[in-house]
Amino acid sequence: MHAQAKAYQACVRARNVISGNDIHIERYFSAGITVDSPHNTISENIVETNGIDTREGITLSGCSNNTLTGNQMLQEGLNLEGSTLVHFTHSIDTSNLVRGKPVYYLVDQTNVVIGPSLQAGFVGLINCTNITVEGQTLTHNEKGILLAYTNNSRIANNTVRFNSFGLVLHCSSNNTVFGNNVTHSFARAHNGWGWKPGIELRFSSHNHIYHNILNNDWQVYSYNSANVWDAGYPLGGNYWSDYSDVDVCHGEDQDVPGSDGIWDHPNIIDEVNLDRYPLVNPWTPTPQITVGVGGSVRRPLTVK
Repeated sequence: MHAQAKAYQACVRARNVISGNDIHIERYFSAGITVDSPHNTISENIVETNGIDTREGITLSGCSNNTLTGNQMLQEGLNLEGSTLVHFTHSIDTSNLVRGKPVYYLVDQTNVVIGPSLQAGFVGLINCTNITVEGQTLTHNEKGILLAYTNNSRIANNTVRFNSFGLVLHCSSNNTVFGNNVTHSFARAHNGWGWKPGIELRFSSHNHIYHNILNNDWQVYSYNSANVWDAGYPLGGNYWSDYSDVDVCHGEDQDVPGSDGIWDHPNIIDEVNLDRYPLVNPWTPTPQITVGVGGSVRRPLTVK
């Protein structure tokens, strides 16, 4: 399929090549291109949605082995949906752009760093091990960062905002998620604005999640997942915009008089997940000051 179109949605349901289209979506709740079958090639398309009612420029739903190259998603980004590993197995290279920034979609990779100099438009880690994603600003995707079947990886110091879901872990374990600013996760429903979680975990346990700023109307959705939500005392847990308590005690059991910047009672997420040491204010990293050749001094951690 090769065309120029306005107010148009391409829905691909068989082996096809969809290439060279200018797709502009003005109606509500529509992705620019939706694919739900395998072995399609989607290339050199320009997709512009209305930027209000959807976070999906291109959606791959419950399918496998599709190839994406050279697509430009001008307003809203990439969405991957599935329930098994094969549904996330696609070839999507960095020539695909979300708001002018490259897509980093890694499949079966190990020992890769996606650092601040790369500035991704979307990050997906599929069946990966020991990946670092750090210093990214990710906006206007259905999922800001996606981990599926990915283990022993590090998601640190990213800003993830104005996505439908901020961070999604599916069948992913033993990852560390810290220092991220996950805010304003939402999507519009047919009957009005519907809030989606800042962090979603499905079948994902033994992850270590701490020192994040969580500012969403719906902070966490956890299904069949048990995780650690703090770094112990005195380092503390996460900052939750919707949680407040009293801070009149300190200590590992929060039973010694005197405040410490940690709320005195845990933030209970569900029956198997809790942040034992929720932060009164957002966590700030410890600055490192160089004092001479080969030497440095670390200031004490501050929570302010």
